[in-house]
Amino acid sequence: MSARTHVRVPKYRLHKPTGLGVVRLSGRDLYLGPYGTPESETRYESVVAEWLKHDRRLPPKPPSPKAAPRFTVAVVLPTPPFWLPTAMRIPSRS
Repeated sequence: MSARTHVRVPKYRLHKPTGLGVVRLSGRDLYLGPYGTPESETRYESVVAEWLKHDRRLPPKPPSPKAAPRFTVAVVLPTPPFWLPTAMRIPSRS
């Protein structure tokens, strides 16, 4: 018996409801743009090349831009409102 290594590459397909080109890699569908356009076919080739380069795993996601600061009640309301019960009030920082 001969051991053959067969590299199966996922197909570039049409996602009929949206008309987009799609490829399924590592169980996730990646939409590539309008089906049949040179841009989507180029994107297909680059996405599959990256996938193969990372041992058939999706490459790590790039770090997301710094998240917007979350505001707390203490920031929005620097002094407690008059209607807040005294037991629930946190001393103001000023």
